[in-house]
Amino acid sequence: SPQPNLDGSLAQLEHAELIRPCQQIPELEYIFKHALVQEAAYGSILAENRRDIHRRVAQAIETLFKDRIDEFTSLLAHHYTCAQDSDKAQEYLFKAGDQAGKMAADAEALEHFRLAEGEYIKAYGDRLQPLQRAALARKVGVALYSGGHYAQALEQFSRALAQLGLPYPGTRGGVLRVLLKNLAAHALRRWRRRLGMPAAKHIDLETAKEIGTICHYRSWIDYSLNKERMFLDCVLELYAGECSPYEMAEARGLSSLGFAFMTFGARGLSRRYGMRARRIAQRTGNASAIAFAGHALGMLDLFDGRWQESDDNFAKATRGYLDTGDMHRAGGAGVMWGMMINMHGDLARSREIAGELIANGQGAADPQLESWGHQLMGYAELPMGPLDQAVAHLRIGSAMAARIPAWDNFLYQVSLLIKCLVLQGDFAQAASELKKALELSDVLKTGTLFDKTEIFTGRATCALAIAEFGKDASGAARLRQAQQDSRDAVRCARKMPLWLPQALRLQGTARWLAGDKSGAQTDWAESLQLAERFAFPLEVARTQLEMGSRLGDSGMVDQACAEFRTKGAQVFLALGLHAQARLASQASSDKAADRRRYAQAIDALQLANAGHDLARAQEALAQLQVPSA
Repeated sequence: SPQPNLDGSLAQLEHAELIRPCQQIPELEYIFKHALVQEAAYGSILAENRRDIHRRVAQAIETLFKDRIDEFTSLLAHHYTCAQDSDKAQEYLFKAGDQAGKMAADAEALEHFRLAEGEYIKAYGDRLQPLQRAALARKVGVALYSGGHYAQALEQFSRALAQLGLPYPGTRGGVLRVLLKNLAAHALRRWRRRLGMPAAKHIDLETAKEIGTICHYRSWIDYSLNKERMFLDCVLELYAGECSPYEMAEARGLSSLGFAFMTFGARGLSRRYGMRARRIAQRTGNASAIAFAGHALGMLDLFDGRWQESDDNFAKATRGYLDTGDMHRAGGAGVMWGMMINMHGDLARSREIAGELIANGQGAADPQLESWGHQLMGYAELPMGPLDQAVAHLRIGSAMAARIPAWDNFLYQVSLLIKCLVLQGDFAQAASELKKALELSDVLKTGTLFDKTEIFTGRATCALAIAEFGKDASGAARLRQAQQDSRDAVRCARKMPLWLPQALRLQGTARWLAGDKSGAQTDWAESLQLAERFAFPLEVARTQLEMGSRLGDSGMVDQACAEFRTKGAQVFLALGLHAQARLASQASSDKAADRRRYAQAIDALQLANAGHDLARAQEALAQLQVPSA
């Protein structure tokens, strides 16, 4: 039989050190020890024989692995291209492209697909229609996007658009010119539609689908990298929908454009576009378009302080994406939904959603999805503890975001990390992280209002801690910086009210430290009023704790501790127990009772890993244990 001859030949080649086995399972595979050996062997075969060998190898794969043929589509495209069988090569190349999104988890498989595509384009590219070329480039781009390779994905998407007669501008000036031109064309199309006139330009359905899909993916990337390009992506997707029968592109384009208007502060216009998008999406019945419309409206509700509507929209969007199998976009909506759940006090559910996002991201080898999960986990574990776990998640998540890069995601996590480090008492590291973040990504140019507000509260938290407890001699300068940072946080939060109770609390503390007791209490009172109106129980309790600690009001501290205990916010509860012990000791002459209270606080602070308060509590306990003179 031929098998012994094959085994013998392979043994001889291995003995001659020309080949070596590379795996035993699921099948025995050999590779050449050096590429030059492979090239020499291949070059010694006549061209006609080479073509025949490639054809026979492809046919053998089809026969031997017919139940697993999807695993070999790229390889089959390669062999049929080399066999000069263009029909078979194209068939398998497009099948491989349809699986490109799944290939994101397998770098080797993705590289095989890209090589097969390059070979086919070189040999038979002139036989492909522009729409087919665009589809191939888009499929490669989707795979790169799913794997977090944003810059390479954008190159592929630009290549695809160029095939469809839409060359993407490469400069900021070019982006702005094309953006303005398309906004004017959009306004004209709306005017013609009101008059019952058809669009001046018609795009066929398949081309519109391709343009819409490419621009939709681009907009998700450019949200993190360049807001002006994101605006253009949204307008181009809408162009594809308005000039064709493809209503899904129109619905998504309107949602995207509404989101872009929101990003640039035009909220009234944003809501009109968002509601129109939802109506068209619901008319199409497409679950993905409906989910995206809800996602965009959820963000707008968040900006406008419509908390219940935001929560509902994010929840529906997350479930809608999951129903269509779109794990990545489900993560984008899920991280926002989890944050709203957290603000409403359900920390355990927020952490549960975070764990699901991390697991889904790891399973799909999707670094952006996993990074969102670590961000939400840090958000949940900052109040729940222990803080070292929150820090670990935020370091992993921010490093992933920086590698992608997804700067908005990065800025948000760094701000949360700073707040954790301050609670741990590591002020120097907190200041270092803040400086690094501001150097790496200019907040005013890179972040949205959403991320700027978060980073401003992080800066104010760090500055206040250093001003009050720092060891250097620049206390007055530090306090001035803390006052400025807290004012910046409040100014920004007036436009992004999710953070307003927190920002007002920080500004109140800065005023208190500067000696403005009346101003401090005014800020704290507004913080309490807003947090109660927003139904943010932890923000209510944190301001009660701050006020009670500063004013010596043990009743307010007790209220805060009761809320922290109910919500499972163990870090904040530990801080509250420390405040209770401190206030009680100031009003008590019972040192034994004071020591018990401090010991209880210290145990809680150790479990929470809240090093700053822990050191102060241990110092106070040590003083209580010194015998009276």
